[in-house]
Amino acid sequence: MKQSAFAVFWLLVASQFCFSAEAAEARGGIRLYGATAHLTGAARFEGGPKWLVATGQSAIGWTTYVSEEGEYRITVVHASDAPSTAFALAVGSSMLNGTLATQPGVFEDPLINFGRTIVADRVRLGKGPLRVQLEFPKIAGQLRIRSIELLPVDVVADVEGARQRVSTDWLARAAYGVMFHWTSESQPRHGPAASYEEAVKKFDAVSFARMVQETGAAYVIFTVNHAKPHCPAPIASWERIHPGSTTRRDLLADIAKALAAREIRLTLYIASHTLGELGDSSDAQYFQIHADVLSEIGERYGNRVAGYWFDGWYQSSEAYPRIDLRKLIPHVRAGNPSRIVAYNFWVYPVETAWQDYWAGEVGGVVRYAEGRYAQTGSAIGLQNHFLLFADAPWVHSAPNAEMEPLRFSDRDLIDFVRMNAKHHVPVTINLGIYQDGTIGEAARRQMTALRQAIRGH
Repeated sequence: MKQSAFAVFWLLVASQFCFSAEAAEARGGIRLYGATAHLTGAARFEGGPKWLVATGQSAIGWTTYVSEEGEYRITVVHASDAPSTAFALAVGSSMLNGTLATQPGVFEDPLINFGRTIVADRVRLGKGPLRVQLEFPKIAGQLRIRSIELLPVDVVADVEGARQRVSTDWLARAAYGVMFHWTSESQPRHGPAASYEEAVKKFDAVSFARMVQETGAAYVIFTVNHAKPHCPAPIASWERIHPGSTTRRDLLADIAKALAAREIRLTLYIASHTLGELGDSSDAQYFQIHADVLSEIGERYGNRVAGYWFDGWYQSSEAYPRIDLRKLIPHVRAGNPSRIVAYNFWVYPVETAWQDYWAGEVGGVVRYAEGRYAQTGSAIGLQNHFLLFADAPWVHSAPNAEMEPLRFSDRDLIDFVRMNAKHHVPVTINLGIYQDGTIGEAARRQMTALRQAIRGH
């Protein structure tokens, strides 16, 4: 039997989306992302940031499957540089109309301020296949669409997740800390780079901690892994997953000890997408890798690790919607029930309540926070926090090169830290670091100026 073009379109979309729609059931709702959309008109998908861009008349369509009949809240996650853009959203037999406005946020560029616009508080959806189509008859500027969310009204506000949050008081009092992307890609100031194993062996943890103390930082976020799955410690579960990537020396333990002697807390950065082999693992494998590694790290270091900062979660959440992060909490807090955690959803609104503070990867000096807990933008309800990089673009990976130049004046950085500290919002400053564990001279001088201004000595 000959099928209409419309029917063929939905069959094609259904074949693309079957995994994501089925998987979304485990999270209590459905999120429709750009990678699975069918586009017509002036709309396109940009794979790097994983957003849809619409600049004129366009239609964006999905098909999905509703596994449980009930009342759902319908939300569009977007950013826009147009004050008001009219849309029509068809969700099954329900026809919804409204406007998308510029979102509030910390960025000067409105196209990076993503937020949620509620299209309908309650729409009854039956069990079975569902067609969703978002149409824009006209767009004066540009729209970026992250997703369409269809979430059951009884799980929209994950109150239990909020209750499970631990105190972030120490972070709120910190004013600022520092971060170091010291990785297998890090380069020395001069000469050839040593192997990762050799670099770990030579790393002077005491000198490193002394340098951190001179910056005035209250805490350190130190990179366990980044672009490659290296780990500067003999973590057995890590070694099983990534053979040859761990080291004999436990550098994390030595750094933790040296920092603790100076009353500086240690938080660990872990690139989840690299650790868990994003795209090559099943959702069950991805979860179990994290559970095993975090349990071992947590029990090994206990209170010496005060927190985690997990990267790659706007990609991970999209790839593995079956993962329930509430079930990861016991592994996150293994060995330290007060350990805080953030999942990095970059500029997008966070998609889990099971975290304690906003990852806050803003990159540079942005608008000051309006309060300790975010009221608008990407992280509503979470402890506010900002992360920027001062010189190297996260990692100093240029061989035989001086550290990259500073990106901010002393005054701009001091004012940013001071104004946020008034609202109990900490700022983490990523400092470029050479392979020997030292930092650039310009950054050292600037951090001295910041310490004197904020700490008073």
